[in-house]
Amino acid sequence: LSDRGNAFGYSIQRSLQAFYASVTGAADSRMSTQLGVDVVNLCHDIANQVRSDVPPPEAACSAKPLVVANHRRSESDGFHTGLNGTATASCSTACALADREYAATTLVLGGTGFIGKELVRQLVERNYRVKVLSRASATPGDLFEHPAVEMVRGSMANPAVLAGALEGVDHVFHLARAHVKRWADWQQLDVQGTKTVAEACLRAGVKRLIYTGTIDSYYAGRGAGTIREETGLDRHIRRRNYYARAKCEAESLLLDLHRRHRLPVVIFRPGIVLGPGGSPFHWGVGMWSGNTVCQLWGEGKHPLPIVLVSDVAAAMIAAIDEPGIEGESFNLVGEPSLSAREYLDELGRTLNVRLDVIPKPIWQFYLADMLKWCVKCAVRHPDRKLPSYRDWESRTQRARFDCTKAQQRLKWRPTTDRARIVREGIVEPAAEFAQ
Repeated sequence: LSDRGNAFGYSIQRSLQAFYASVTGAADSRMSTQLGVDVVNLCHDIANQVRSDVPPPEAACSAKPLVVANHRRSESDGFHTGLNGTATASCSTACALADREYAATTLVLGGTGFIGKELVRQLVERNYRVKVLSRASATPGDLFEHPAVEMVRGSMANPAVLAGALEGVDHVFHLARAHVKRWADWQQLDVQGTKTVAEACLRAGVKRLIYTGTIDSYYAGRGAGTIREETGLDRHIRRRNYYARAKCEAESLLLDLHRRHRLPVVIFRPGIVLGPGGSPFHWGVGMWSGNTVCQLWGEGKHPLPIVLVSDVAAAMIAAIDEPGIEGESFNLVGEPSLSAREYLDELGRTLNVRLDVIPKPIWQFYLADMLKWCVKCAVRHPDRKLPSYRDWESRTQRARFDCTKAQQRLKWRPTTDRARIVREGIVEPAAEFAQ
């Protein structure tokens, strides 16, 4: 009922309050200076022990190794296959990569996310130099230490940082998204943030801006039928969830800049994206309570609009040089292969656990949402958006997606082999979770 967020966020806020209250009084032992000293000393002891156990590096090589996760390469290519199919470039290969000429320079916004990391990996493989703009203070893995990858610290909301990151860049991939609760924050961080990026791209003269939307901006309920790009996004988008609405408004803004100022933008709308690096407990399948209870969006018997993350990245890269597609949009969904029930059966077998699968009619989700809305109205909660049955129904994903346009214009060939979809989309993410 409060505006402080969830219980975890509230506990953090209370912890901070307790800390500052203890500055002039007796400190809680869990926040004492001595505990801080003990923790730092322990970290030093661990670091010293690790340094004493690590063998000396190969001589006279300053290049960082390239780790290509979940991608099989032969040793004749200079890659040595390790655990779980991970391919690591040898020292000599890394040095050669550092000295080579690159096809072009790209900037990836959201490059440390699920789809972003796969995109960076494929760009490096295809001989592109990659800049990754990230607010994170640490690089997430060896891939981001490769000679072809440059980490740029900062936020895309900062025009000065963005202008510096765009220097020498030919193509921009915008995959970043906000993680907020209120519509005002979505407007500021996601919609306005996208406008800031687009205007910076116009000033910098980039060749192409590639933006990632979502199929969630479509109405995909019982009466949706077959969805193509010309179908158009949900005409009642203002009643939909904030994520779908923000993505729709950002698309509209980008297309307006294309019409008025010739912004070279291309839009992609991926389906339910699965693959290594993603969570096996995907909310496109159902509503998860913990990692063992899943309430299905309806009966869960119809095929889901699934696509592998590797196929999404491949389509986006194909858009770099394809002529005449500025101002176009492309849906990215593979061939129907798994229903929600089939997905959960495969996940349960992989994890060797019994998942509690609960089919739940959409009207029950909607009714619960209406009851919450009534309570919010009663207490005058600042964020009390009227629930939409249409929004809940779209979660069933009863529509069929026709992606002929991407296949013809971009020569996109999404994975159709069900065994591979299960392996890469369920088994490998589940194995990563279980480690």
